[in-house]
Amino acid sequence: MEITRDSADDGAAVLRVTGDMEADTAYQVPDEVAALFDVASPREVVLDLSGVTFLDSVGLGMLVRAQDEALAHDAGFRLRAPSEPVSRILSITAMDTHFAVVAS
Repeated sequence: MEITRDSADDGAAVLRVTGDMEADTAYQVPDEVAALFDVASPREVVLDLSGVTFLDSVGLGMLVRAQDEALAHDAGFRLRAPSEPVSRILSITAMDTHFAVVAS
């Protein structure tokens, strides 16, 4: 799994996640969200999940932890463009109603 940082014109921090988000790697996502707040104060954290090829239950839990990290810093949190495997897991677990999910 790889995570790259970007920023949006509206003050949001964008993290692009690619590859398999599973037990060995998923912990990197909330760690990276926490690291954002060490260097800046984004008003929102956006996780671009269009490049995620696999998401297991640990990965799903790490999305919740990432959201908690953003909210602890009074920042918004949303998932952008989840791939088909991610969308399926979010739907099956009803987490698509927990997260703010946007198509693009």
